[in-house]
Amino acid sequence: ARAFVAAMTDGAARLDARAPYTCHALLDPSAERPAETNLYVPAGAYARDDREVCARFVAHLRATGGDDALYLRALEAVARRPLAAGPGIHSYVASSRRDGAARTTVYLSPELMRAPVPARHH
Repeated sequence: ARAFVAAMTDGAARLDARAPYTCHALLDPSAERPAETNLYVPAGAYARDDREVCARFVAHLRATGGDDALYLRALEAVARRPLAAGPGIHSYVASSRRDGAARTTVYLSPELMRAPVPARHH
């Protein structure tokens, strides 16, 4: 968990912009461990722009044997602006364990509520 947070926040010493959080799914009351555990990291709060978050997430996927092709296609479909224009497209990245299997998830925002910058007229 620490390594994932460090990778997604570029090793931020303090996570005071937005805190990560966890969720646990307790499906069987007699089980010793949760069926699922999720760690959500607001990576965009610790990056200059979405290009940085993308690079960190791709590096993580490749380091853990994941395939980045689906993520990159989804990002291209969602992004309505250049990734270098700032943060906001990546809501959260998550590291999860479900029944012992590791998963990595990214949550992308289409930024529908962000007001467009008005064009300047002279």
